[in-house]
Amino acid sequence: MTLRVRLLRPKSVTSCLLATIFSLIFLVGCSSENTKLSNKTISLVIEHGNLQGKDTVKVNQDETVTFNVTSDQTGTLHIHGYDLEKHIEANKNTSFTVKVSATGRFIIALHSNIGRSAIEHDHSDDGQHEEGLQSRMDLELGYLEVVPN
Repeated sequence: MTLRVRLLRPKSVTSCLLATIFSLIFLVGCSSENTKLSNKTISLVIEHGNLQGKDTVKVNQDETVTFNVTSDQTGTLHIHGYDLEKHIEANKNTSFTVKVSATGRFIIALHSNIGRSAIEHDHSDDGQHEEGLQSRMDLELGYLEVVPN
């Protein structure tokens, strides 16, 4: 049995090496595009029960979103569907971060408790006043829209 060894010419070796390098660069470029993490910062300003600016905030699925919230009233900012609630103080900046994975359109609401005035006190049958009662106010401010990749 005779074993034959075939030697590659220098041009063939160079061509194979270049083809391999370009293939690796292409594969790395494609895979890094798909795994690139995206961060987004969104400012929400709430005045007189209304969200200032656009009422729909659009983000992409799998983005990490930081919300900076300023409101003229104390309450709880709630993003429905994500069941995300964050307490906010009047006239103070509150920040929180969430990775959005579920796609769709989700209500952004402000839930706040409002003390009743002296005129609105409940009266029980025995004539006693119930002081310090509060009622809950729920305001739909806008929407968080998470677009699929």
